[in-house]
Amino acid sequence: MLRVAIVANTQQPPYGNNLKPPVRAFAALTQASLWVPAHYPGFVPTGGAAPAPLPAPLVEAMGRLRPQVVVCVGGGLFVPPAVRGLLPPETILVGIALSDPQGLPASLTVAPAFDLFYTQDPGSLSHYLERGVSARYLALAADARTFFPSPAVKRSDVLFVGKWTPYRHQLVEALAKVTSVRVLAYRGEGRWPLPPADQVDEEAPLRQEINAARLVLDPTRVELADAEDDTHRITPRAFMAAACGVPAVVERRCPLSGLFVPEEEILTFDGTPAGLVAAVHEVLGDEARLVRLGAAARRRVLAAHTWDHRVRQVLADVAKTCARDGGAAGDERRAGG
Repeated sequence: MLRVAIVANTQQPPYGNNLKPPVRAFAALTQASLWVPAHYPGFVPTGGAAPAPLPAPLVEAMGRLRPQVVVCVGGGLFVPPAVRGLLPPETILVGIALSDPQGLPASLTVAPAFDLFYTQDPGSLSHYLERGVSARYLALAADARTFFPSPAVKRSDVLFVGKWTPYRHQLVEALAKVTSVRVLAYRGEGRWPLPPADQVDEEAPLRQEINAARLVLDPTRVELADAEDDTHRITPRAFMAAACGVPAVVERRCPLSGLFVPEEEILTFDGTPAGLVAAVHEVLGDEARLVRLGAAARRRVLAAHTWDHRVRQVLADVAKTCARDGGAAGDERRAGG
C-alpha cells in the first residue's frame, strides 16, 4: 500500500464535515497518516479564500515518514517551494480543491505547486487551462459508511444546511410560508426569516438531521460579485442527502451530467422562489415519487459517487504519473520544478 500523508483541517467546524469523508477513504485504501495544519505554530487558515502555505515544521515532520504521496485537501493548502526539499524528491504532491469557483483565485495560485491538481467544479477547468495548469475534474461524493438511511421521525418537509445569503433567504422565506422548513445555520447567524437551529459540527447529528427531513434544499447558485447568474455548482450536501435516501433539490442550471438524472434521482426547479415552491409542493404531494427519488439517488451514490470511487481515481492517476515520469519526475521535483 502507498504511504500517503493527508493534510486537512478536519477539526475546523463546520467544514470538517466535508473533509473527513475523503480523508477516511484515503485511510481505507492506503497506508495513511493525517496531518492537521491548524495544530502547528505559524499556520494561518484561510478557509480556501487565499493560499495557506504549510509551515516548515509540519513538512519536516511529514518528510521523516518518507511519504510516497502527499495529499492536500481543501483550504488552499500547499507545500511552499522553499520547503519542498524537506520531502523525499520522489514524493508526488496532490492537491484537491473543494471550494471552486468561490475559492478559484487561491486554487489557481497554489495549483502549480502540485504534480496532480483536482477541482470539484467542472466549470472551473477552463480557468486552469488559461493559466497553463493541467487541472483534473474530481467530482464530489459521499461516504456511504457515514451517511445512510436510518429510521427517523420526519421533523420537517425541507432541510437547509449552510450559510446565509440573500438568494437563499428568499428561497427559505418562500418555502416557509407553505411548508415546514428547518434551517441549520452557521453559529451566530440571525438573518434567517425563521428561527434556525444551531450549526451542526459533527457528521452523525448531520446524518440524523437529513434523515429527519423529506427533502434537502441545496441551492447551487454561486453568489459572488463577479459571478454571472448562470454560475452554479453542486455542494456536498446533495451527495450526503442522496446517500441517506433523501432527495435533494437544486436549480435546473446546476451541471448534473454524470452526477444525477434530473427528476429521477434529484429534484430541480427554475431558480426562482415561486418555482421552488411549485416543485416542492408537487413532490411532497406524491409520497410514492418522493420514495422513488430517494431510492434512486442512493443507488446512484453507491454505484458511482462514494469517496472510495474518487480516491481510486486519484490513486490510478498517481500510478500513471509514476510510470510515465519515472526518475525524470524526481529530478524535476528535486530541482523545484
